[in-house]
Amino acid sequence: MKDFLLKVWKIILIFILIYSIQHLIRDILSDILGIHNNFTEFLHRESSYANWCKEFCKWMTFPIEIFYILSSIYLLKKNKFGLLGWGMIIIIIPVLLQYLDFIIK
Repeated sequence: MKDFLLKVWKIILIFILIYSIQHLIRDILSDILGIHNNFTEFLHRESSYANWCKEFCKWMTFPIEIFYILSSIYLLKKNKFGLLGWGMIIIIIPVLLQYLDFIIK
């Protein structure tokens, strides 16, 4: 059972890693370089609640994305889930809820 759960966590971590890399590249291309194409607009919608922070909102996701990338790589190499893995799952819940809101609208 433990091996099965570890495989499930690895799949989740790989998904988080791929998503974080894609999102970081998308942010760099669209927010910093001003490039807009199918890659940068895939599953992206402007947030109505982001108006309060204007230019600062561009930079808010960078630390989180970098944390996810580094943490995912670390956990995949260590072959353990642990407290860091649970922290990543807890932090990603608001992201998933935002996408649920995106799908519903």
